[in-house]
Amino acid sequence: MTKRVLVTGATGFVGRTLCEALTLRGVRVRRATRAPCAASGRDTEVCVVGEIGSRTQCDRALEGVDWLMHLAARVHVLKGKERNSAAFHEVNALGTGRLAAAAARSGVAQFVYLSSVKVNGEATLGAPYSASDQPRPADSYARSTWEGEIAVRDASLGS
Repeated sequence: MTKRVLVTGATGFVGRTLCEALTLRGVRVRRATRAPCAASGRDTEVCVVGEIGSRTQCDRALEGVDWLMHLAARVHVLKGKERNSAAFHEVNALGTGRLAAAAARSGVAQFVYLSSVKVNGEATLGAPYSASDQPRPADSYARSTWEGEIAVRDASLGS
């Protein structure tokens, strides 16, 4: 049976490439978008979910979905290093948590979250990062992304 995958962040640089690669492998792709847009490819659907955040309604988007690949994030700081901390938290932590909880409730088999290396810190000290390293997020974006990781873990544990 062909899988159906919901992809958030599908219109971004990585998301567009991922959707194309999945489609080429015969996967049915449903793109979760902020606003209506044209889908490309015969195995592609578009489902408008609006901004990802603490109030995102995604139940309809998750209907019939086997996997959710969550790539959407707030990544840019437009006015000062810490000014957008609430906006980062809303999207990257609360929005990710909302999606993960909804996916768990709806029976999605796999939830893939594209986090950020910045969760580990700004630089390595002579060796690459490893899974056993302590997170060392240094800015609002990295902290909110780490909080997103925690939310995904908690949803997978039923917390």
